[in-house]
Amino acid sequence: MTGGATIAWTDTVVASREQVSCDLNGEAAILHFRRGEYFTLDPVGAWIWNQLQRATTPASILDGMLAEFEVAREQVENGAQIVDIN
Repeated sequence: MTGGATIAWTDTVVASREQVSCDLNGEAAILHFRRGEYFTLDPVGAWIWNQLQRATTPASILDGMLAEFEVAREQVENGAQIVDIN
């Protein structure tokens, strides 16, 4: 995000089309075409990345994480961080 923009829990979010990813045994690797950079994600990050392949909301991702992983809502909310790789 540039300029200190924030994303609300109810905003619609989706992965950029400027990236391609692949599954690495439950983890993920993402290549950003324009920047020529790549990123790796642990299994939780890969799960979130999969959710971002279609339009969704951070709240929907949070609800899915609570159903999928053994984690407290407060832990997810307090640890939520938006990383801009556009």
